[in-house]
Amino acid sequence: MEDSKTKKGDKNVNNSVNATKEDVNKEKNKSAALLEDIKEESTTEEEPIYQPFEEKNEEETKFYFLSLDVYIHNMFKDSSLWIRYFIECLFVCYLLLFPLYILAGLSGTIDINYKTLIEDATSKFDIIFKFNVFFSAVYTIFCVFYILGEKSLSYISKIIIHYESDNDEILWSIATTIYNERMYMRRAMGFGFAFYLANVMYGKYERVPFTFDINMEISKTIILWLFIWNGSLFITRLVLNTLTSDIKLNAYKRKIKELNYKSFIFKKITKISHASDEIKSESNSNVDENNDYEMEYDPGFFVKFKSLFTSTEQTKKLINNSFALLGKTYLSYEDVKEYFPDNHENVYKYLSNSSDPKKKKKIKLKYIREIALSLYQNRKNMKRTLKDRDKIFDLFIEIFTIIVSYANLILFLFLFKMDFTFFTTTLFSFLLSFTWIFGDSIKQIYTCFLFLLVIRPYDIGDYLVIENKYYTVFTMNLFTSALLSDSETLTYMSHITLFDKDIKNISRSQSISLIIKISIKEGSTTYSKALKLQDKFTNELKKKSNTYTECVLYSLESSSVTYKFFSNGPGDSKKDFENRRRKLIKNVESISKSIISTQNSYILLNNEI
Repeated sequence: MEDSKTKKGDKNVNNSVNATKEDVNKEKNKSAALLEDIKEESTTEEEPIYQPFEEKNEEETKFYFLSLDVYIHNMFKDSSLWIRYFIECLFVCYLLLFPLYILAGLSGTIDINYKTLIEDATSKFDIIFKFNVFFSAVYTIFCVFYILGEKSLSYISKIIIHYESDNDEILWSIATTIYNERMYMRRAMGFGFAFYLANVMYGKYERVPFTFDINMEISKTIILWLFIWNGSLFITRLVLNTLTSDIKLNAYKRKIKELNYKSFIFKKITKISHASDEIKSESNSNVDENNDYEMEYDPGFFVKFKSLFTSTEQTKKLINNSFALLGKTYLSYEDVKEYFPDNHENVYKYLSNSSDPKKKKKIKLKYIREIALSLYQNRKNMKRTLKDRDKIFDLFIEIFTIIVSYANLILFLFLFKMDFTFFTTTLFSFLLSFTWIFGDSIKQIYTCFLFLLVIRPYDIGDYLVIENKYYTVFTMNLFTSALLSDSETLTYMSHITLFDKDIKNISRSQSISLIIKISIKEGSTTYSKALKLQDKFTNELKKKSNTYTECVLYSLESSSVTYKFFSNGPGDSKKDFENRRRKLIKNVESISKSIISTQNSYILLNNEI
């Protein structure tokens, strides 16, 4: 009995340990995926410290002394970043200090005492050696801060995941900003350390008048100014990005999650198809099929799976190849239930484009291909929208960057005891004149920010009706939007003009309903025939569930019938809506003729669209 209890206890312990390991692995995978998304989404394109070392023929290769860092990084490119920069710093310190040690040893009269060097260096040799020690330390610390900047996203993510904060979105937004603005952060930290080290080695800092004679006091002042300038830029950009993060996250949060889940559906189908192909092959007969179905959905904060759909042709090819590997020309309800056990009804409803998943009809390959192409277009439009939005936010941040830089210019003059009243007077005069002359323009800029970032009446790819004209949103900037008409004419409209206009956004609207009034000949139709007509409409339109969702007979006295379309697809245009009307009239006419006599009059009562 005791042995059996012990075995059961061991099993429970093993199960709990395995569960813990799985949770840890899931957290690691989630963290890694999110870090990859942030790095891909990073808008800061920064030049690397060293350019890749191109491999050439021995005759073409030219070695330069100043490109030693490039050579070292390419020599140890398979090593970690810490090891590569450790070797680089070691090599730089060796070049700066070792020759002086040899010189001191050969002369036999020079005694290197670090305490004396720091406190008081009088001889020329001591001054040179002291400067080389200072430069080596500063070079090393800049390399350390460079690595910390590159690794900052990884370190911050571990802290966020460890504490499992409820404000994950804001924290991840701050982490993204720190990563994007890491250049200012590491420069501020590097110059701050250099200023502290200069105070330790060369005495306490004192403000001195500016001269063109190079000395340590002038250098310390410049280092202090660079520290304040980069630090103020980093803090300004961090605060502004944090304050605007709520607008950025909430504006497109629902739409991004919807796109990510739809993309996840096709990503999982693709993965299952490849897993199925591996299982069928003889060399991979031991592959565990169930593991490949356990792909977890992560909504993320950005548009995920960037490599899934890259073009129209690639999207078609991906769907065709996936179904070829599965050996299918359609998906049944049972297939969807097997692939997506947790949410199979919603997935089936999305793939079948049907409001009634209980029918369980087979979804043909051509319909799935059309849905994938529609998803590709939606993802493309969302990426363009986010790109244009970020440009507007970047312009807003750059304005504050210029203001902070101008303030630092005045600080530079103050540190060197120069007269800066001219610049402050000029600044206030300029601001006064600018406000007086361009006051209306400032109001217009504010209106544009309000229109695009707060009201946000449309996104790229949305279908609009403005003054009874039909447009598709093509691009956006701060002041104008480029709208593409049904005749492929590109129209530029000012946001100031659009601010006061009535804009109908078809893409964001619920499924469109059309009301048809049927004129019946007097005395030719009884009440029972009208009820029979209602049932006939309902039954016939159930057969067209891909187009219509429901039929409602409002009033037998007025004989008005409402048809609600299944969706306002992103590709719908004015021609599409006109074709819908014509098809609807034909459907109503064919159904009604078999039951009642009409006056050939079918009137659309809500012909707004």
